Amino acid sequence: TTSSTGSTTTSSTGSTTTSSTGSTTTSSTGSITASADLPKVGSGPVPPKFDNSDFQSPTISELRAIGIGIKTFPGKLDLLVYCPLKGRCPHCKSALLTANSVGKRKLCYAIPWPKTIVGVDMRCGKCNKHFMTHDTNYVNTLPSEEQIKREFVTAKGNGSHISLLRLLRSGLTVAQVERYIQDEVREHYLLLKSKYIELWDKVEAMRGVGKVNVASRDAFPPFPAHYVPGRPHLTAMFVRDYWENKSHIMRELRTIVSNHSLAVDHQRKVVKRTLGGDIVGNGGQTFTICGDFGVICGVYVVPDTALSWVKKAMDEVVDRHQSAGVEVPRSLYMDCGCCSGTPHSTLSNTGTSVAALWRSSFSVKLDAMHLMLRIGREMNAEHPRRKKFLVDLSHAIFMQHEGDQQQLMKAREAAGLEGPPTRTERVKFIRRVVGEPESVAERMVLVLKAHRELDYQCRSQAEAAGMEVDNLTVADVAYPLVTRRLMGVFQQQLVHVRNGCISDNPDHLPYVKVGTVNFHSTGHHLEHYQSLRGTSKVEAVHSVLDRTFYTQRGIGAEVFDARLGWWILAYNRRRLRALGKKVPPDTMPPKVCEHYVSRGLCTDFPDWSIAAAGSEANVKIGYDYGRLVTVKEQWVEPDFNMEAVHTDDDQVVPDPLEERSMVATSAEALEELGLDVGDLVDEAPSFFEHELPNASATSNVPEDMDMAMAIEELPNVTTASIELPPNVTTASIELPPNVTTASNEDDEEMAIDDSTTPDAACIDNSVLAWRNVPIPDSSPGRRRNVSRLRTMGGDPTCVPPDFNSNMLAIWEELWHSMPQSGRVGVTVNSLLQRYKERCQALRKRPRHPSASPPALLPVSFALAKDWLLKQQKAQSEALQTGAVNEDAREVVADLNRSLAEQPASTTALLEQPARLASPVVPPPVMSLGPEPVTDCVRAEERAEKRARRQTEKPRAVSRQKAPKKKAIPPELEERQQRASARMLELGIPPLQALDGKRRCPVCHQLRTASDKTPDGQIHRVLGRSNQVWCPYADDRAILEAFEKEQKERIQAAWQRANEAKRMKKNQHT
Repeated sequence: TTSSTGSTTTSSTGSTTTSSTGSTTTSSTGSITASADLPKVGSGPVPPKFDNSDFQSPTISELRAIGIGIKTFPGKLDLLVYCPLKGRCPHCKSALLTANSVGKRKLCYAIPWPKTIVGVDMRCGKCNKHFMTHDTNYVNTLPSEEQIKREFVTAKGNGSHISLLRLLRSGLTVAQVERYIQDEVREHYLLLKSKYIELWDKVEAMRGVGKVNVASRDAFPPFPAHYVPGRPHLTAMFVRDYWENKSHIMRELRTIVSNHSLAVDHQRKVVKRTLGGDIVGNGGQTFTICGDFGVICGVYVVPDTALSWVKKAMDEVVDRHQSAGVEVPRSLYMDCGCCSGTPHSTLSNTGTSVAALWRSSFSVKLDAMHLMLRIGREMNAEHPRRKKFLVDLSHAIFMQHEGDQQQLMKAREAAGLEGPPTRTERVKFIRRVVGEPESVAERMVLVLKAHRELDYQCRSQAEAAGMEVDNLTVADVAYPLVTRRLMGVFQQQLVHVRNGCISDNPDHLPYVKVGTVNFHSTGHHLEHYQSLRGTSKVEAVHSVLDRTFYTQRGIGAEVFDARLGWWILAYNRRRLRALGKKVPPDTMPPKVCEHYVSRGLCTDFPDWSIAAAGSEANVKIGYDYGRLVTVKEQWVEPDFNMEAVHTDDDQVVPDPLEERSMVATSAEALEELGLDVGDLVDEAPSFFEHELPNASATSNVPEDMDMAMAIEELPNVTTASIELPPNVTTASIELPPNVTTASNEDDEEMAIDDSTTPDAACIDNSVLAWRNVPIPDSSPGRRRNVSRLRTMGGDPTCVPPDFNSNMLAIWEELWHSMPQSGRVGVTVNSLLQRYKERCQALRKRPRHPSASPPALLPVSFALAKDWLLKQQKAQSEALQTGAVNEDAREVVADLNRSLAEQPASTTALLEQPARLASPVVPPPVMSLGPEPVTDCVRAEERAEKRARRQTEKPRAVSRQKAPKKKAIPPELEERQQRASARMLELGIPPLQALDGKRRCPVCHQLRTASDKTPDGQIHRVLGRSNQVWCPYADDRAILEAFEKEQKERIQAAWQRANEAKRMKKNQHT
């Protein structure tokens, strides 16, 4: 026998059997017959009823003996038995349970071949209710060691094995899981079919000894398509699995706390792809709270960005810190709402009530990146000095530790690296602080003054050269950078700076020491620091969350919450694991972890924690929180027999199998490694590349900027979109006397006053954060040698144009002789063509046989393009820095010297020793689960039941109680009153009780055909409704209408019968 499970058995009689599940019967007597229900296996992709011939049929005694385990039988699917008897009734919590019968067998989808599920139908001896042993409510009453042994999830329909649920927990879509299961089932089916063919051939080869196959080789059943679960079933089981693990997931999430700061922000992208408008409306947002090192405290769905919606979420985060005995973080980083926007605002004047409450509990800080964003978005994206302005502004805000910078430069020199440190190196190895408010404001004003002076120098130099200075465009040298709009926004942001919204707390600096790094294995050990400042960690969460849900469009609120819960669990574990903490694998349920850790069976996760049982009621995420704040009806457990939760996977592009396979750009998935997400990647897109309609795609990130990010979405900003108050003056910014106003109409100079200016509008943007890739102690791993591979393929070895002095001289000569062109590719091709012609001419010159050929090597297009871009960059460097003349050069040099100077207070802050990076992990509060029900417990309940019966009244007495009088319908009561009045009028007395006689329910008189009223009428039953017409209470017209209708029905029946007879007669004739 070759069964559907892959086992093979040969009987003593020499016969082979094929069942409807994939086996064939070949008898030695010469008759082979496929099973009669053989075609049912492949009758359709999802047949309404499964073929039960491949199901085992165990008895209740066998199930009781197995308890929990797997029962195998040749020719049948493996049977998953789950019949624990140590629980309580889910309805009345009684332990007096009786195994009633064998439950319904179900199909359990699994990899690579399905199984079957069976349980026992239990009956409660107290409430007499029935339930199955694999019912979730009953499973929750079992001891934890028996709860975790259930390897499947099921409801009223079929179930799914844990092997499928792990794929869904890891983030795969139901479409991907369905295709994967189909491949596995198909491969296993072909394996079974090959075994059947081999066995058939073996019997066929034994014809000489009397064994004959009379069935064809094609008798094997077709592919059982119903062994592959559909997407609705997978979705329903995934939501069911989350529902069963939800309480433990929330308990683990409640242990995520922070020590230094919290960061919050909203995001619109993810919610607009889901179907949750009936809960939070059409403008729903996700609100994310992150703690130190990027751990997620919660992700909530709210109707909009109003702070009133997130008050309960913040209250819960504060409460979890207090419950765990951890100090509430001092700082709260936001992108808006840091203060009221007026100079020297205090807690008594802090804006809205919710914002005032936050400011009374936290030191609310404005993210410096968003402050620079507000200023940068008012500059023309194509201005050549825009990058320089942002670099200077960053240097004015952030002050670096000179000792750390010197140590890094020594390490780079030892490693043979030239040029300034990369952004990643500066963030890792150089400490930075934001100094006192007035000091930072003065440095920022100094930057603005310097660039206004550079605007003046560019304009005056253009006038001296006879160039046009009116009606300028961004391509003109005299086009101003500091415009009226820029100065207005700059003054508004100075209010936040002077209010201390971006300054660091001197008693609690926002960086910690992560460890020591052997820089490029040079022996120079540098201290690795981690920044805890800003909202960049929230932007990193938004980036990963957006890519996680990018392909899952049109999903419902329940599916969104399920995916969000498992994603937060895995994300936090990966972040803690990157910090050296020992936590469980990403998809291991907290329920399983709690069981093994609480009993000392697993000591591999000493840094894992879980909150006390019952505390999960305080934690809400996703749409579950949205229902709470919008006072919607709380979601209850759905009927998972529906086999369908709304999802639109047919129109979805499959998401990658692993997050690490995403594009390695600024939006790369940041959950695997990296301890900070702001300013951590060396190469990045433009700082404000997409902020304006006229933004240039070639603008680069300022290499010296402290914050590196890219803007995903920004509203179109026009000149008319920002209006400044009429009382703005230039009292706060003193400019040189020779500085004049730019003549451009749209960019006229505006006077600024720093006394009272309204706060700038809050910018609601989705910002992509950066990944911090730690430098390993050893040398970098082996990389793909592209040049060697090309050489092996026959391509010549190419070098850059400046490979040697001869080549550099030729390339510089060719480049200087070429006309300027805006198309880089055309210029590179032309240079390569001329270079090849020059090389060919030099090689053809006669030379002595002992002389070497000219040192002119081949140059590739890519290397030539890189060299040309460097030359063009060097050409435009003077214009980008504003050094249009000697006076401008002196202004730039003086600004750089001023920014390099650090106040004494800032130097003292930088000299403070850095704290060690250590995420706060509260001690776990384990729950051992329900106690097992023993024989002693059952005996005690039986004794209590007997004692309760003895105290009750005897049954004989209880039977003598008069039955409760049923309520009489109002219509019947009215008819009875009319009948009593009519009988009283006629002088008819009421009848005594007559057993066995039919009586009218209205007048209580006998209603037989012989019992007539004084006027000769009798009671009538009106049709099949059994409604009695009473002559004493009812009108005669009711009876006449019924008789007329009855007569019409009889006539219609006769007409149909006669018509049928005529038709039959015509057919015979």
